[in-house]
Amino acid sequence: MAIENEPAPTDDVSVFAISAFDITVRTMTVWLRRLLEFLVVVGITLGLVQIVGYVTFWIAYGSLNVNAPTANGEGFSIIIGIISNILSGSTITYLVPILFSIVALIISPIVTGAGIKLAFDDYGNPGNGSVGESFGTGIERSVKLIAINLVVGLIVGAFFAPIVIVMLLMMGVLMGSTDPYVIINELTKLTGPFLASMIIAVFGIYIWIRFMPAMAVGTVEDLGVIDSVKRAYKLTSGNFWHVLGSMILIGLAVAIIQAVISLMLVGFTDLVTAAVISDLISVIILSPINIVFQAVLYKDLYARSVATQETYW
Repeated sequence: MAIENEPAPTDDVSVFAISAFDITVRTMTVWLRRLLEFLVVVGITLGLVQIVGYVTFWIAYGSLNVNAPTANGEGFSIIIGIISNILSGSTITYLVPILFSIVALIISPIVTGAGIKLAFDDYGNPGNGSVGESFGTGIERSVKLIAINLVVGLIVGAFFAPIVIVMLLMMGVLMGSTDPYVIINELTKLTGPFLASMIIAVFGIYIWIRFMPAMAVGTVEDLGVIDSVKRAYKLTSGNFWHVLGSMILIGLAVAIIQAVISLMLVGFTDLVTAAVISDLISVIILSPINIVFQAVLYKDLYARSVATQETYW
């Protein structure tokens, strides 16, 4: 299934330099065209991880209400989650989510690399690439992909850690006293740190966006861990708003689909069960969309970098 504005097989990389809207359209096209393969490469694996997480939480806590797990293995979100869990309570209480996050930090990059490989091969050459070859690439480059995810996570997470800590302190104030004067006085003391941490977090968002193609670079190009991260930063140079716009559009597309799924589940079961089912559907069916997006975005940024070099020459 090809669409009108998707390039035919060609060696001319300029056809991949497109608008943020077209990146979203082509991402959805590749995802739908190879949906079954993406379910095998990405969805089923992450879905199994998610199910294991739910079962583990149920056995440990008898409920899914305690810091419900996620198979999303994006480095910085996992690292922030680990920091939040450690600071929120006893280590024993949050041991399961921390261990689950570590597992996701290992498995998700491998699956992401496999998905990027399949999307990269298919995009512009419909039908190209296979499940076996994609898995092979993910496994072959597993150490590098895990390291890239961790490096980016540590860098970006460092910018978000202060606001997480301040928010936890604020929650502690609200939960630690019923005296409004004490609460107002303590929260006032945290106003400065809160504003400062907000500014730091904004820089974190900027860095996160600049590193967006890092996993695709690690999958496609023969570079080391640090060089892959540097390469991602270089590819997004001068394209910050373009990448941000693309991320917003693809995020809206996924959010709309997710909302429709959630609305369909409302009324059929209780909220917790509906949330669990919705999360599982999201992980199994929708999570490949972001992975395909990374491949399409990488080709776009690569084409733009080639065009820039040709302009200079």
